[in-house]
Amino acid sequence: MKYWTITTANLREEANIVSRKTLTIAPFQELLVTGLENDFFEVDYRGKRGYVYKPLLEELVETDEITDLDKNVVEIDEDVRNKTNSAKQYITVEGKTKYNLCGQFCVAYSNNDSIMSFLNKWKSKSPMYYALSTLADKPTGVPVLKDMQSVYHKNYFDFKNLLTDEIAGFLISPVRIKKLLQNHNLIVGLNINSAGQVIKGRAIGHWVCFVDIEPSGINNAKIKIYNPYLNRMEIIDYRLLLESMTAGIWNNAYTGLWIKKD
Repeated sequence: MKYWTITTANLREEANIVSRKTLTIAPFQELLVTGLENDFFEVDYRGKRGYVYKPLLEELVETDEITDLDKNVVEIDEDVRNKTNSAKQYITVEGKTKYNLCGQFCVAYSNNDSIMSFLNKWKSKSPMYYALSTLADKPTGVPVLKDMQSVYHKNYFDFKNLLTDEIAGFLISPVRIKKLLQNHNLIVGLNINSAGQVIKGRAIGHWVCFVDIEPSGINNAKIKIYNPYLNRMEIIDYRLLLESMTAGIWNNAYTGLWIKKD
């Protein structure tokens, strides 16, 4: 079966971490897996056979395009809708237009709730955080995003934690993300421009929800996200996602939360 290297991988003579290294394989290289022993794949790479630590490899798959982009957006009550701007996340809260509600919309989306229903619940549950973030219209930081999960009694984990191997460290790849999405919702921080489009450069920090990911080839995938700015689904490229998550205010942090599903 064909696999590829997520990061630099050592080809070893035997299936253990202290065995002699015979070759160093660069990231994003295709190889053939011929067996499994303990935590090591037996592989064939350019005519050389040996063992590679299993978490360093990912299956090479090709998948179809993602569809159904118009489904499951967050309900916005008519009396708070913004009727003069294309940004749907700009809504009226307690008499004033608020512009920094992407985190709140993401939490509402993740829990199949309307935006005003969530805000009212959060106000009752955490009046201090609600006032500091929503009423003051401040950008939502990670501590505030975590506090919002208390409304639905959800357990959460920092983005990098669930993608970190005890030996190899942080390993991000499409299939790893896809497997985690089976039991978790995911909110990540990235960058958008003034039109709400995801970009790779330094721009406006923004929270979006992962909805689906379909791996395609080596270190690539199509990702379906929920974008609060326009309150709709979008398809973006995996590599654009990585570049956007590590630009601007995120400073190579890969910032986000995995939220355990019920």
